[in-house]
Amino acid sequence: MTVDFGIDAAEPVKRTERPPNEPLRVAYLGSIDESKGVHVLLEACRLLEPAAVTVAIHGDVAAAPKVYQRRL
Repeated sequence: MTVDFGIDAAEPVKRTERPPNEPLRVAYLGSIDESKGVHVLLEACRLLEPAAVTVAIHGDVAAAPKVYQRRL
């Protein structure tokens, strides 16, 4: 079985509502590269109240150019 892009489109994802007092949880999994826009995600989250969002970024930052690493 092959699942393109890691998503089984045949199985709908059940949406759950986030309680109003819970922060928005955002996760990024992938290459840490300028073309992927990780910096855009972080800039957008900086516009929110710190208690309103948590961000988890998973990827190999060592592969990114040093100038981009400092930008993050």
